[in-house]
Amino acid sequence: MAGLLQGLDASFEPAPLPAKSRPSPFPSRHHVSNAEAGPSTPGTTSKLIDLTNKASTSSSYQTPKKQRIGNTTLQSENGGPVADVDMDELLAGAEDWDFDDWVPSPKKPSPKKRSSVIPAQPTAKPRAGAEAKAFVPDPYTRCVVDAVGEQLDVRSGKDLKHQQVIYLQNDWYDTDVRPGDIVNAVGPFEHTSSAKPSIKITSQSNLLILHPDILLTATALSNAPQCARKPLLSSLVRASNDISPALVWGNMLHEVMQNCLSEKRWEEEWINEQIEEVLLNGLGMLLALNVSIVTARTELRKRAIGLQIFKERYISDVPKPDAILSDTRARSSDSAALLAIPQLHEIEEDIWSPKYGLKGKVDATVEAVIAETPPASSSPSIPAITSGPRPFEIKTGRSLAGLEHRAQTMLYTLLASERYGTDVPDGLLYYTQSDTVVRVPRSRNEIRGLIVARNALAGYMIKRVGREGEFNRKRNKDEEERKDIEEIGMGAETFLPPPIDDEHACKRCYTVDTCMLYRYAYSAKTSETKLPMLESPPTASNAPESLVNTYDLKTGHLTPEQGLFFRKWETLLSLEERDLVRFRRELWTIGAGDREKKGRCFAGMVVKPLTGVEQDAEKDEKNAAGSSPAGEGRVYKFSYTFVRSVKWAPSSQGGSSESDQRNLLNGHLNVGDPITVSVEPHLLAFAQGFITDLTPVAVKLGIDHKVDLEWIRARMRKDDPQFVAGEVVFRIDKDELFGGMGRMRNNLAQLFYANGDRKRLELVVDLRKPLFSPSIPPESLAIESSSSQHVKNLNLSQKEAVSKVLSAEDYALVLGMPGTGKTTVISALIKILVAQGKTVLLTSYTHSAVDTILRKLDDEADDKSGAGLAFGVLRLGNLEKIHPDVRKYTLSAKRKAETVEQLEAQWMGPPVVAATCLSVKNPLARRGGLEVSLFRRLSDAHPDSVVDLREQYRMNEDIMALSNKLIYSDRLKCGSAEVANRKLVLPNAPGKGDLTWLDASHRRQRALEKNCWLAHLASPETTAVFVDTDSLGPGVAHDSRVGDLVQNEVEAELVVQLVEALVGKWGLKKKDVGVISLYRQQVKLIKSLLLAGKSTGRAVEEEGEEVEVLTADKSQGRDKECVVVSMVRSNDHGQVGELVKDWRRMNVSFTRARSKLVIFGSRKTLKSDPLLAQFFELMEGRGWVYELPIGAHVVHKQDLERDEENVGVEEDDVCVVDEVVEGVRPVVEDQILKKAAGVLKGRPILQDLVSSES
Repeated sequence: MAGLLQGLDASFEPAPLPAKSRPSPFPSRHHVSNAEAGPSTPGTTSKLIDLTNKASTSSSYQTPKKQRIGNTTLQSENGGPVADVDMDELLAGAEDWDFDDWVPSPKKPSPKKRSSVIPAQPTAKPRAGAEAKAFVPDPYTRCVVDAVGEQLDVRSGKDLKHQQVIYLQNDWYDTDVRPGDIVNAVGPFEHTSSAKPSIKITSQSNLLILHPDILLTATALSNAPQCARKPLLSSLVRASNDISPALVWGNMLHEVMQNCLSEKRWEEEWINEQIEEVLLNGLGMLLALNVSIVTARTELRKRAIGLQIFKERYISDVPKPDAILSDTRARSSDSAALLAIPQLHEIEEDIWSPKYGLKGKVDATVEAVIAETPPASSSPSIPAITSGPRPFEIKTGRSLAGLEHRAQTMLYTLLASERYGTDVPDGLLYYTQSDTVVRVPRSRNEIRGLIVARNALAGYMIKRVGREGEFNRKRNKDEEERKDIEEIGMGAETFLPPPIDDEHACKRCYTVDTCMLYRYAYSAKTSETKLPMLESPPTASNAPESLVNTYDLKTGHLTPEQGLFFRKWETLLSLEERDLVRFRRELWTIGAGDREKKGRCFAGMVVKPLTGVEQDAEKDEKNAAGSSPAGEGRVYKFSYTFVRSVKWAPSSQGGSSESDQRNLLNGHLNVGDPITVSVEPHLLAFAQGFITDLTPVAVKLGIDHKVDLEWIRARMRKDDPQFVAGEVVFRIDKDELFGGMGRMRNNLAQLFYANGDRKRLELVVDLRKPLFSPSIPPESLAIESSSSQHVKNLNLSQKEAVSKVLSAEDYALVLGMPGTGKTTVISALIKILVAQGKTVLLTSYTHSAVDTILRKLDDEADDKSGAGLAFGVLRLGNLEKIHPDVRKYTLSAKRKAETVEQLEAQWMGPPVVAATCLSVKNPLARRGGLEVSLFRRLSDAHPDSVVDLREQYRMNEDIMALSNKLIYSDRLKCGSAEVANRKLVLPNAPGKGDLTWLDASHRRQRALEKNCWLAHLASPETTAVFVDTDSLGPGVAHDSRVGDLVQNEVEAELVVQLVEALVGKWGLKKKDVGVISLYRQQVKLIKSLLLAGKSTGRAVEEEGEEVEVLTADKSQGRDKECVVVSMVRSNDHGQVGELVKDWRRMNVSFTRARSKLVIFGSRKTLKSDPLLAQFFELMEGRGWVYELPIGAHVVHKQDLERDEENVGVEEDDVCVVDEVVEGVRPVVEDQILKKAAGVLKGRPILQDLVSSES
């Protein structure tokens, strides 16, 4: 590695600035602006910012051009183009210029060489008379490796049928390539008639990118030459406490300078204003440093002094004489180069490159004008001028052009070339403390060395994230039943590079604790384990003595069993992480249309133009929110609404109708989800953000970058000169955030560090028995001053639970079965603990469960005094997912802190902090034990630490019987006879009054009232019932797929009709009805049907009174008088899916109901599962299964969609089949029509019931 990167030495010293200033030989260029633009609309104004305070430039990116004088082309040594300047004015007085007096750059060992793989080519069409040369990027081919030997046999193409050969030579030869791996061959394949197309990857030409779907950051890769282990460890374990003053000052100064560039303002007063704003936004970092805002202000103002110098020296149309550009590869004979920065392209630009397997966030991308004089021997001595976009990195440290900085900047030139469609031969480093700008040329040798290093890191990372073949391989039964999760695909190979064991470097490394922990955990062995040792501890024979001592200091307190515990759970987290990697790479490996079929993308989207009224509303929202209309905690710079392009053609495959495919609710994407915005094929993830609103026809995004339509069109013309300006079509993809797994690893690691949480290490890992002090008798709680007022309404088992918790010195476990008052007990405990001066962390897997308890606290406080809670609460989380009633406890609802002390009071003052924890999705991770809750681990180890709540006050005895028989072995009891006999009596029940809408419906339909399914389900005597949809007819109520999501349209229609009847016709309050399904797509479908309805559609939108439609997880903590459950799965193959087999979720769904539980589903399909067979045995034994009459889903449909006043009783007011179907909502119209026709065909009696008589 050292040989590959030998050119990246750290010996660079910048050229000194000129001792005196002299008039610039470059007169200011005349700037001609475009014609005045029309009214501004979102996405139409260019993001290219003229920094020189002159009239704005063209709205699209102007490709740099070569200038010619006579037959002479002015260009740089590398063939780059000159700036677009007035040459007559530029050369005026050239005979008087004194080039010999310019200060040269320092000597370097060798002249810079140009790469054959990354050529510096002209980037645009020259002026008249010049030869036009367009930038042509290096081609690359994505391949799958079939065989590895003296050559790589690969396949490529969409169908992987093109057989090719790759020869690895020189330093590429040792690349760890294996059969099945994905590689990118960067460079052209040679085609011959007698052999397979081939390419040679050598030290002089072409590149090989191993595992290109692993996008390594340029920052991480720049650290790899010193220690390849450090960047991988820092990505695995994301510590939240690695904050230093230098890091904080650097981040803040970055933001100040970026604001200066964006706003084109550099005066001292304005810079100070920006410092104040940055300080206010960064109070959290100051709090972590324990630094006052006064100290921080002084430090930042001192560091920002050079910003005005930078502006005066470098912000200009043409280079000024003192605008020295130092060069890391200049020779002593070279004259100094000069730099001007006239324009800004973008700030904090995220660029992903699956071509090179890289990604990076560039501080700024600027338009640079560089003037260089040829060597003294050249004639004539006319300066060569180049211009074009350049990555601009802001460095606030003292070191100049160190190895890490230069490596990072070189990699950014590759990314910028892809983003801007032009050659970017070098990048710029600006050092704020020395007011120096350093030019970092890109060279073939250095890029080759960095890519080889990248491949080495990717080779280690792939062992953790999983190779391509492992995702789709079906494991046999023996593998699935193995107890040790590492034996079925993880842990067989080391996944970290070997440690460097360098005394000086390791001592100062910020990952030393993590590094030593991994070395211990993956080398620990016991007599029972057979796992291979993947790491080795430092010993006196292979490491300095000081490192051996450091290892003992960091790990000497751990036991082998503790090390193996960390290894197991860290491995399980990696399994969970695999899905995130697999989903993210779909952004560039799967087209938008195909990914939309999987439910993880919106294809064919265009920006919706805003009317003037809408624009005003946007401004009002921003002003009200204080930052952006997107909401809490997240500051979105821009907000856009996207709709389907009218030109977008839905897929003809898959069986879904066009209306289904156009409906944006059909998929995995939901409000609050992270997303990326792309334009295929080259603008990948150019903007990132979150969904802030979602309807069937539009999606609103809060994103971090401007959607500049004119710039995008100009960029598309670079790839396709024939491109005609028109609408720009976007794809919006669901993104996967990796930070969560890194934080979870950090939380896990904190238990094992030498200065970590020793107490919880003993309790959670070693399972030490918890200690209890003498408990307070339950009857004495009413006497205690801190608890008396909070326990007076609790029953005996609830008081016992409170007593157990208050006597715990370590932990106590309260097992609350459904309806037993867990929320009530937790609420009482919170108030008692706060009264005792303790602090409380309230957490759950779901936002719903957390918010239910906070709302309970609110309700009890309001009932007592009306003044609200007597103590502070801090609710953390995504505002879009927090219940509106408790958003008042979020930071966004509080007055913005203006001092560190105020922020500390907001963060640390509230004694109660409420947040959610993460759930588990990966099946292997679940099977390995990652889904085992801490509650279960502790309760299984120490049952005596558990206290039960047995008396429930929610469900009547029929509903309670389901959980009691199937799960709780009859331990659950009704708290009173009133609860046991509870029934739902509707205000306007069927049969009340002279003639109801249902009677009129029966007359029109010629239906038999005694066989009416709605009347049966509405009866007070029907308390728990399974509604069998099989009886509707073969295939009528089968489930269907939207991509890889499952829904059941007929079942959804039945659910909606029942809800509409209960609420719209029979007077049940909306807040007393809940709909639950295990499938998110079914939840979306039912919501869309309710929104389209006339009786209850508005209820979904009304604040404070809703017909809630929830997943099982989100229904936790809720209870309703009537709950309707949609089971969804209905098919001829008996496929019930994993979700239906999850009895935890099933139990939650069934136990939300107080008086009536209605379950819709296919008995034939669901009964095929052994656990569900027990459920049906109980339901059938009690007579609680109801078979729907044929055509039930269409009989009452039109009546429920009518306004009540229009319901009549005339004999001729009857409906025909066409009219019945016509009313079906757009989402399911085509499918219902086909199924209804199929049911009625060949059934004359049914046709008489639902058709008109001639």
